[in-house]
Parts: sequence; C-alpha cells; structure tokens
Amino acid sequence: MKTLKLFISTIGVLVSVAIIYSCQKEVMRDQVPEVTTANNFPKSTYTGCDVCINLTVIPMQYFEKSDSKTITWGNGQFSKTVDIIYYNTETSFVLRVRSTKGWSDLVINGTSSWTGGLVVPNEWGEYSVPLPDEWAGCDEYNFNLQVTGNGPPASFDVIYELVGVCDEGTVLDFDGNVYHTVTIGTQTWMVENLKTTHYNDGETIILIEDDNVLWTSPGDDGAYCWYNNDESTYKDIYGALYNCHAVKRGKLCPPGWHVPTIDEWSILIDYLGGSSIAGGALKEVGTAHWNSPNTGATNSTGFTALAGGYRTNYMEGNFHDLGIQGVWWSSTTDAFWGWFVQMQYDEPIVGVYHTNKYCGFSVRCIKD
Repeated sequence: MKTLKLFISTIGVLVSVAIIYSCQKEVMRDQVPEVTTANNFPKSTYTGCDVCINLTVIPMQYFEKSDSKTITWGNGQFSKTVDIIYYNTETSFVLRVRSTKGWSDLVINGTSSWTGGLVVPNEWGEYSVPLPDEWAGCDEYNFNLQVTGNGPPASFDVIYELVGVCDEGTVLDFDGNVYHTVTIGTQTWMVENLKTTHYNDGETIILIEDDNVLWTSPGDDGAYCWYNNDESTYKDIYGALYNCHAVKRGKLCPPGWHVPTIDEWSILIDYLGGSSIAGGALKEVGTAHWNSPNTGATNSTGFTALAGGYRTNYMEGNFHDLGIQGVWWSSTTDAFWGWFVQMQYDEPIVGVYHTNKYCGFSVRCIKD
C-alpha cells in the first residue's frame, strides 16, 4: 500500500507519493483551545477500500469520511464547531468544510491553500486536488488540515484509504456492497446473493428480527433479515433473506439489474440441460457451504450457488436448512403466491415452486 501525502506549493498544487413446508413446496441499515468531538455530525458512509466506485451508476456514488471538532476559547465564552467531509472521485480528492462561525483559509501541511475568500457561517466550502496518475485503490492519502478564521484554528489529521474504480464485471448496490458478475448463455447474473439494506432509491428496507407476528406484518412495504439474525456471521457469505413483498417493490437490485422472473430462471435452467441436472452446474463445489455429499456440484457456470437456508412464515419465523438448501425468489407473483427456485445438497435438481409471500429467501439479480 502506498501513502499519498498532500503538499502545497506557491505555484500550485502538487500531489506525490510519500424452509419448513409452508415456505417450500406449496406447488411452496481559555486561549489554549479545548477540543471535543461533536456528536451531531451525519454518519459517515466511508467503508475504505473494501468497496469501489462504479462508473456505470447514475448518480455516481462516492464514499465519504467525516470529522467534527468543537473549539472553545475565552474561558468558554466563545465556541465554534467545524465539520469536514472528504472522499475521492475517480480523478480527484475532495474536501468539504463548514464552520458555525465561518472560516477563511485551509492550511494544509502548514501551507495556506484556500483562494476562495471568506466562507460564511454554516455554509460549505469545497476544495479539490487532482490525484496522481499512478494512484490506486487502498492507497493511503494523509495530510494535516487547519481550518482558520473567526477564532482559533481547528486542526484535523485527515487519514483516508482511496476508493478504487470498480473492475469491469463488478456492480455496486446502494450500500456499496460489491458483486461480481458472470454471463451464462444470453444472461448476465450476479455471482453473490443480494445483501443490500436499502432499495436502489435509498429507501431503507425494514429489518425484522422478531417473531412471526412482526415478520409477517410489513405487508407491501417488504422486509429483510439475516440468517439467525446474525449479520456478522452470515451477511458477507450468504447475503440477506427477503420476503416477497420486498421483491415486489421492483427496486431491490441496483439500477440496470432486476430480480429475475420465473421465466428468466427457466431460461437458465433449460440452457443447462433442464431441471434434473442444472443444479450441478450452478452449485458451488465442495462442502464449505453445502452439506455433504453436495451431489452433482461442478459450478461449471461460475454461478456459485450457496445453501443459504430460509426463514419460515410461521413458528415464530424460524430459520432452517443452512447448508441443506438454497432458495431464491423470482419476481413472478399473483394475488396469493410468489414463485421461487430451490437447490439441495443431495441432488443436482433445480426445483420451481410457489409459496406465500412472507417467507424469507435469498435473491440473485440479473442484468436488464
């Protein structure tokens, strides 16, 4: 990992390197200033180099980090709060600053750098610096910042891991989770189960961890959960479990992607030789995420289906069959049912079934 430090010169800016049956086959988010951290600054969306900037998404999503300091002076008679937000785009490092009393200069690594004049109280000023040609995701980008004017300066040590641009063949959801893709026949699929906690317009999906009364209560608003209500163990591997009402909203997948219809699932199954053998080409090989014997699994498609289990719609919304079966919603529904596909550890079959809409299943997205 390289460390990039910000240097300012007088001639310009230089940046250098320094399923229980009901959910199965029912045919189925003083003068020396005193410095304290403010608690009212918006939560950062920064997740470091574990994510990437997706150039195909509009509007573009960047990954902010923030800091806030309250400065008091004059024996506590005066105070100001200075907030900063910083992030990188695909070409620049961006710094945004505001102060409750306004500010007049940004001193970066000891050099005055702001030429935009006085910034009034509670208004943001923005300063950007081009990134060097050789920058890469996860490079450290560090500098000392002093925000001056209207009282003692507020000093920040800015420490940031640059977020790289997504490689071709990856896509991001609203939360910044990265998914790989694979083309099978005429279709392009995500290789991982969906794990977003927001619809693609930013609306929060309801998280329900409690019993069946609550799990079946959100109706058309939809809901999600993690297997066994254990996000830290299951999210990254298996993704989330969504009820069919969340699928029906039509905005679970990132822009340009959607939850497949049952006909689109059928196209995949038929391309792989039919329902009696297609599961073998879709299931991950081995027994890390499938119980033994994981019959027929070759993963010849790269689809990498995992046995993520499911959540029932009754018996207190219990969780079942992790390692035994994987179950994925389609977007095909009628007044009563939602259609889904199912694969099991002991056979290469892909089953197509329908069930009530309150079951919690995995979701795979397919490209529009």
